[in-house]
Amino acid sequence: MSESEQLNQLNNAGAIIERFGGIRPMATKMNVPVTTVQGWKKRDAIPANRREEIIKVANDHNVSIQDLLKAPQQTSSYTGGYVPPVQAQDSAIVRYLKNYNITAYSVVQFLVFIALMGSIIYLGLTIFHVRDENTRLQTALLKTEKDLQSFMEKQPETLTQDLNVIEATAQALEEKIESLNLKTRELNDFLNTGEKNKDISERLNSLEQQLTEMAAVAAPQSLRSFYAKIQGYRQDPQQEPLLQESIKLLESQFNAAGKESATKQLEDLRKSDSLLRVVLEGVAPQELPKAAQLLALDGIRTALADDKKSYTRPLNLADKVQKAEAAQGNKNAHNYLVASLVSELAPYAEGGTPSVAGLAKEFDAAAGEIVVAYLNDPKVPLKEKAKARLNDVVQVKKSGDLVTGTETQVLVSKAQMLLAEGKVENAIIALQGLQGAAAAKAQPFLQQARVTLLGMQKQEEISRLIMSYLLQQTPAAE
Repeated sequence: MSESEQLNQLNNAGAIIERFGGIRPMATKMNVPVTTVQGWKKRDAIPANRREEIIKVANDHNVSIQDLLKAPQQTSSYTGGYVPPVQAQDSAIVRYLKNYNITAYSVVQFLVFIALMGSIIYLGLTIFHVRDENTRLQTALLKTEKDLQSFMEKQPETLTQDLNVIEATAQALEEKIESLNLKTRELNDFLNTGEKNKDISERLNSLEQQLTEMAAVAAPQSLRSFYAKIQGYRQDPQQEPLLQESIKLLESQFNAAGKESATKQLEDLRKSDSLLRVVLEGVAPQELPKAAQLLALDGIRTALADDKKSYTRPLNLADKVQKAEAAQGNKNAHNYLVASLVSELAPYAEGGTPSVAGLAKEFDAAAGEIVVAYLNDPKVPLKEKAKARLNDVVQVKKSGDLVTGTETQVLVSKAQMLLAEGKVENAIIALQGLQGAAAAKAQPFLQQARVTLLGMQKQEEISRLIMSYLLQQTPAAE
């Protein structure tokens, strides 16, 4: 990175993202993938080439970030006339050296001598420390050898006592695990009930942050470690294609109707394919079906957040794994929810679903056509048409809402504002208030909006399902 790029890089990404309202709202406003903004937040830095774009988007959406922008260093631009030199006077130290005939060469020799002495002392202390550490380690090694010898010489009754101590320790650990599970259930209850009153875009943003934080925590459990790896791949443009290729391999080679169990099939695929060995590394064999489902569900969720991106392969993989598990008698709540998810999303998998940002752009183009259809309706009184024409010249808004113009123009303007804020459900409700020719013209867009809303709802369900896998709990039915 050049010096200029370092100066223009925004090193307070977290604060800027918060000003935009969070990861997903900022991604929506900038029309970039959610994973891009997640990468900025994780590194707490935004590249220099994004600086001007962020300033423009912030201005367009009235987001104040000026106080967070790093001010460029000012350089002198003095171009005045001649300035007469000032005669320098000897300092007290210089006069002292001259009085005692101490030359610069003598001073340099003295400083070199001091530096050499300092280096010798430092090396001596370092050698002493290394010797002391070596002695300590040798002493610890001898003690360990003695303890091992003592343990080997113990009588059976002494070994029994030691085993009792180990059992007591294990019991204490089990109690701690139960306490942790209780906290996990409390978190799960909060995720299932505590956020229901929020708008779906706010709930998605909250769940996104929860999953990001969960992936960032180092966890010994194989599923959490695996999901953290998935998230790392998603944020790296060079590694993200590995996830797509892994889903493609599993979807094409996994046999839902095969005689072998899902665990056995996935273990064989991992052993036979070098890419799957890397991606599924560290996952216990009995956890492979869940890992495959996590990979598929994350692929669906990521595609739903993008504009009209196909998710046929991850959806097929999720369906195959749940069917194979059900055929083996594993008819649990996870598989039931996956089957329901596949059934609802299958009609839109090939063409993908419109993103919130994509839907807002489509409506910007459709809004004018809806108003024109209203004006061309012969049933609309001339007074209303004149009112609409006047609104084209002068518009008055209060708290962002249009207060001039016809009811149709007010509803269209309100829907545009709601879509810009990511509130698809509220925008649909507003457009359902249209009448006559305007309502008929808005119907194709409303169908698209309902598909987008379905995609957002399924993103939320998938996020909760992923979290239930990672928390090792039975998911609550919606």
